[in-house]
Amino acid sequence: MLNWLSRYGFVIEGRLRRRRRGGGTGPPILDVGSGPYGIGFWTGEPFVGVDLSFETPPHPTNFALRADAAALPFADGAFAEVVLADLLEHVPPERRPTVLSEALRVATRRVYITFPTGEAARQADRIFADYHRRVFGTTPDWFNEHEAWPLPRPEELAAFLTPLAQEGKLTFRIFPGENAIFHLMLTLVDHLPGSGVASGGGLVRAVKGEVSDWLGIFRRAAVGSPYRVNCVIELAGRPGPLLEKLSVAPDLFRVLACPVCRRGLIPEPEALRCLWCGTAYLREAAPRGGVWNLLPQSPTRRPDAGVLELQEHLGLEFDPSVFV
Repeated sequence: MLNWLSRYGFVIEGRLRRRRRGGGTGPPILDVGSGPYGIGFWTGEPFVGVDLSFETPPHPTNFALRADAAALPFADGAFAEVVLADLLEHVPPERRPTVLSEALRVATRRVYITFPTGEAARQADRIFADYHRRVFGTTPDWFNEHEAWPLPRPEELAAFLTPLAQEGKLTFRIFPGENAIFHLMLTLVDHLPGSGVASGGGLVRAVKGEVSDWLGIFRRAAVGSPYRVNCVIELAGRPGPLLEKLSVAPDLFRVLACPVCRRGLIPEPEALRCLWCGTAYLREAAPRGGVWNLLPQSPTRRPDAGVLELQEHLGLEFDPSVFV
């Protein structure tokens, strides 16, 4: 619970600063790798959460979708802000550039990235995994994924972003997060009885009532060897986001795109259908809360050659459904 808040700390602080300056919190945010709770558990604001699976029904603020971070099912520039919080370490190194490119593609203003890095983070993870094994008899799934691949490094992120910055497309800042030992303490507290977010217990209520104070603690804990590094990417020269409000599902439907061919999806009673390639995306049944499954699928048909020619001349806004 505290670990989850710490990963979003610098994101929430940035949004709070803009609110104090009179700018409001802005349009809905996309949280890639959100899990069922995501950033909205702490802010109370509706957001779009993407993950490969959801082990419990999503939080009421989470307009959740099953999707691949390397093939996001959204139109270009759909969101003002995108968050990748503790995601890259779960992605094989060869796929990380694609995940980063997708986040930049669907954002218009900024992208927030945070991830564990370095030997201090590796040792903190292993100490906690040993504790978890001794107490609960298992190791967490997230730890096994951390061990499967090298942890991301800030130098790798900088190498990816620097050419784009030199072209004037963005600016970025990478800075340390909380100390690794402090992070380990947070993670241990999170596994005390009644401390999980699902419990809704007194500790959860107390922390939610003092979020600003905890954000200050996290900021002051950025000393010594960090567990995480944070990155804020400011994008330049892009128009406003397509999604400006989010209160009902049809708001989200307007910015969805087929993850295979990136054309718009048409809502049907039981599916979201791409009229370009024919793929139908279905809503999953309970107990996962009726989440739409927008993981990439094999197209069911290829567009007619004449339609392809029209699209080539008329551009991506061409609607092939008039010929279907």
